Amino acid sequence: MSNVKTVLIASTSNSIVGLTVSYLKESGVCDYSVVGVLNDIELKACLQMAKPEYLFIEGGFYQGATPDELLLIVKKNVRLKVFVFDFHEYPDYFLKSIFRAGVEGFLDMRQEKSALMQDLKRALTGKEVIPKQFEGMNFAYLPAQDCNLTSRDMEFVHLIICGYMDREIAEYLHLKLQTVKNRRKAIYEKLHAVNVVDFLRQVIIKGVIELDEFLHR
Repeated sequence: MSNVKTVLIASTSNSIVGLTVSYLKESGVCDYSVVGVLNDIELKACLQMAKPEYLFIEGGFYQGATPDELLLIVKKNVRLKVFVFDFHEYPDYFLKSIFRAGVEGFLDMRQEKSALMQDLKRALTGKEVIPKQFEGMNFAYLPAQDCNLTSRDMEFVHLIICGYMDREIAEYLHLKLQTVKNRRKAIYEKLHAVNVVDFLRQVIIKGVIELDEFLHR
């Protein structure tokens, strides 16, 4: 039985896939099968069939919707280690949002080659790759203490802000529709919100989510 592990490289560009594969091999990765995918259909098929251990996904793969799509991937593939990479600079709100989605790290492909090789080796030995400005920060769904929101509440808050309807949340979290409705009602009460517009206003006013991150969802 083979011990070779599978790494997926997701990018909309063949050249970027090829370059990233070459970097992975140059970093000393010899016991991995590296596969490139160029679109969402290929990615979903490979996640299901190849059952990879690692996914390196380009920041622009989902054309700006990366954090939401990553959240779905991470939740459905709990053993998969996901790293976002890119050759472009991203603002802090974007990086925070992908870490809150549950990724293991961000690989800045613009940095010096020696530093990049070091980050790739860290990634493929199961270690986090966190930008220096975020070291020591907890990116989990932190409860909003002033509003008595729990970690589970914050997961609902995230999904509601992303535009998920109650039925979609129920399907996504494998819950009964009435359970989702009850949770939404309880969250509204904690935030003293009477409707979704008031809810969105309150999550900003009370600092449940940062304004920059909210505006760029």
